Amino acid sequence: DHQAANGCEINTTNDPSNCGGCGSACSVPNGTAGCAASNCTLASCNSGYMDCDKNLANGCEVNTNTDVANCSVCGKKCPAGQICGGGMCLSATRIFVTSASFAANFGSAVAGDATCQGVANGVALGGTWSAWLSDATTSPSTRFVQQATPYADLQGNVIATSWADLTKGSIASPGIVVDEHGAKQLGGGFVWTGTSASGSWMAPSCYYYGCQYRDCIGWTTTAGVTYVDGEYGVTSSTSSEWTQSSLGACSRSLPLYCFEQSCSIAGNTLHGSAVLSYTGVDQSFPVPASVTSLVVKVWGGGGAGNLGYTGGGGGVATGTLSVTPGETLTV
Repeated sequence: DHQAANGCEINTTNDPSNCGGCGSACSVPNGTAGCAASNCTLASCNSGYMDCDKNLANGCEVNTNTDVANCSVCGKKCPAGQICGGGMCLSATRIFVTSASFAANFGSAVAGDATCQGVANGVALGGTWSAWLSDATTSPSTRFVQQATPYADLQGNVIATSWADLTKGSIASPGIVVDEHGAKQLGGGFVWTGTSASGSWMAPSCYYYGCQYRDCIGWTTTAGVTYVDGEYGVTSSTSSEWTQSSLGACSRSLPLYCFEQSCSIAGNTLHGSAVLSYTGVDQSFPVPASVTSLVVKVWGGGGAGNLGYTGGGGGVATGTLSVTPGETLTV
């Protein structure tokens, strides 16, 4: 400090703010820097972080609350199909919001499933994925595997502890803001849903002057027609507005929420379920190892609607089928 009164006041061999010379400050990401023998060191890591690669340049580089390869401590890997949440390995259903936006005329809620599957395949997430979308024939409440285990984003944040928790009217912070790349989308973006907080289809409200649509007529139109809109959610919301916020013009393009459809067997998550849309030809489903029974849900097609009237919903049948591990089912 160039003050004669205090002489040589700094020991540059151990002062993190003047390490090896005056003004040479040490710093490390996610931690506290030290100084020893005139060299910068790592004194400590912030809570929830650790230095697993012993590289001072990146400091405490691992978030041990969410890193599946270093869950709670360096080197502790979670089993395949599990996430790391709060420093614990958990069997969880993965969810994300798409980084891309989509026009509202993708065809149907089930066609939205194919969109989510394509996005997940594009980043090699594995598993079977469905869109949080509803129309007159199907909704998450009838189409999704309703898990008793947690739902978590791709950063390991547990959004809900179970299906019942997911559909109770609110979800946990930070909302569904993490995309398929594991990156957090900034701001409160809008997302197509057509779905209530309970996971059900939001049917048109019909009055003497016509019907107010909330699903862009089964996700078939982008026309800017009065009373033909799509219900959207807000990604950063933790109230019911995460899925049921307001109506948006069908001419917009918005992202989708994508949910993994996995089966929990004896505490293990098997990414082997499937949603098969009608194609007119045989389709196959391979039975995962260790699985001896499956819950099968079958939906009948609903009647077509128009601007003034809503078509009838299709029937739904559910049953349990005994199967042999490794066999291929034909649908």
